[in-house]
Amino acid sequence: MYFLKISKSSESDQKVNPPFGRELTTQRFAGPGVVVSVGTDETNSAVAIKGDRLVIIDALNPDLVNQIDLNNLEITAQNYPNLLGDHLFSLVFVDLSRRTISLIRSICAARFLYFGMTDSDFYCASSIGLLKHLGYRFEPNEKILPELWVYRFTLSPQCLVKGVHKLAAGELVELQHFDRSSVKSHYFDFSRAFPAAPVGLDEASRGVEQRLAENIATTLRRDPHPAILLSGGLDSSLLASIARGKTDNLLSYSSDFSFLNKSDRESEYATSVADHLGIKHTVCRTNETEYLDALVDSIAVAGEPLHHLQTVLLYILFHRYSTRSHRIFLCGEGADGFFGNTLHRRLQRFEWLVRLSQLTGASLTVRTLARLMRRFDPRFDFFCHSFGDKMERDDHILWTIGLFGDIGFITQYLSCTRSEILQSRREMMARYPGYDIMDKVMILSLLGGMSTTMPLWAHLAESAGLALVYPFTAPALTNYVNSVPWTVKGKETKIIIKSILEKHGLPRRFINRPKLSFGFPIKYWALPNALFQPLTDMAEDMFDRRLLRSLQVEETGRAMILWGIINYYLWHKMFIEDETPEALKREIRERCKKISRFH
Repeated sequence: MYFLKISKSSESDQKVNPPFGRELTTQRFAGPGVVVSVGTDETNSAVAIKGDRLVIIDALNPDLVNQIDLNNLEITAQNYPNLLGDHLFSLVFVDLSRRTISLIRSICAARFLYFGMTDSDFYCASSIGLLKHLGYRFEPNEKILPELWVYRFTLSPQCLVKGVHKLAAGELVELQHFDRSSVKSHYFDFSRAFPAAPVGLDEASRGVEQRLAENIATTLRRDPHPAILLSGGLDSSLLASIARGKTDNLLSYSSDFSFLNKSDRESEYATSVADHLGIKHTVCRTNETEYLDALVDSIAVAGEPLHHLQTVLLYILFHRYSTRSHRIFLCGEGADGFFGNTLHRRLQRFEWLVRLSQLTGASLTVRTLARLMRRFDPRFDFFCHSFGDKMERDDHILWTIGLFGDIGFITQYLSCTRSEILQSRREMMARYPGYDIMDKVMILSLLGGMSTTMPLWAHLAESAGLALVYPFTAPALTNYVNSVPWTVKGKETKIIIKSILEKHGLPRRFINRPKLSFGFPIKYWALPNALFQPLTDMAEDMFDRRLLRSLQVEETGRAMILWGIINYYLWHKMFIEDETPEALKREIRERCKKISRFH
């Protein structure tokens, strides 16, 4: 964790520390016409200063800062992708004599990076909460609420605070102090990693396993006693199998929603894999009161609304087991986009019909027939979308990625259009013309949900003094996977990962069992008198009661809007109205006493 503030004022700044985690080591010095304050936690971040130049890095190994030649460091749109390796997550470079600042966020997306400025101050931090502690004035950016409540997150550069720019995964920003008009963004060029030569499944499997093993070996050099978030799914099982082959000191953890949903099988999946590999496994159990408390704390730590309900369980897990000997957790998040997700599989399965619908003369006919068939079978909704290169279409299949909220409901409630909700996604994908539809799905999956979920979880781990590492998104691996054609890796969902697991001897019953959603049914949390009733009642201070009640239904689109509204309400109370997490938790507990289910 780190922050940077460059100010024209010579007034002394207050001591800046995060509301969680380690105390930051702060340095303050004068430069040409400015005063600079910089703080790092010295666990994942570090700073080097030489003359009028300084660099801040966020990395698994912060000692990497000592390898940077500040005298000769130059960052350009051409060389910046090569500056961040597998375990260097973000970099800030300041040349005070030239009044220039360069900010880079790695394509591995393991950390957030924010900046904002006024006429007299420049602010930058790895946590949006630190911007507030630095003195940046927080005003809610309500124009992004339609996107937030439909997709549960917003695409960079926008966030919930006006005037704050959130870097996208793989983005370089260049600017000058205090000059908003100077901001220039450069985005990761995925074509640089695309096919050099076709490879088959066996070769691809060897290449992926080799790079995963190298990444995990590097991690083990930083912590010989790591832990792994083991869901029992394909991705985490492969990480556990490779890590287990390199150390006997591996522990694994999982969590589940069994405190409400007795049929939740995540821990059953995780325990079966851990037993097979001979890993000591711990299931993190919780209860309703602890979950509600942790929901408040998670938003306070993240500084952003939460993408997944599962995120709260991870916060509990990290803080409960942070006193163990391990400092690093391995996590399998991020594999879906690169190795094939559900949408990839459907596009591959119906490739002939997708290509037919991309033809101008046939597209209207295909969609018309699909809309008629949808009345009898909802699975035909897939064919009602556009699959071509025209990103201006509201019905393009790409806009279904991460869509959970009822978009029709939101357009009516907030008096907006579908085009307004989709605007940031169109702008993002307009940077990548000419890519195949399969690659576009990968790119939007990475720059959307993955690059939101991964740094958010990393923040929660960091607040407990832990580092979360995502081997599947290491640049060396993703560049290689992107060189494998979809005719190989898209033949079957995650066929490369399955192939490696078979060679590792994981039983087929584990490899082929149904994928779990790792969530829990709406009836347990969204309906009247369910888990979120106290929060729904509290939200009446900000939202119409009839609106909230209309969302307390067993229907995914509306229930997910309720989840988004509850998140926004708690975020607003803490970051705009300055209410403390402790005060909010006390009110929640008081309201729980009045609801029979909590007795």
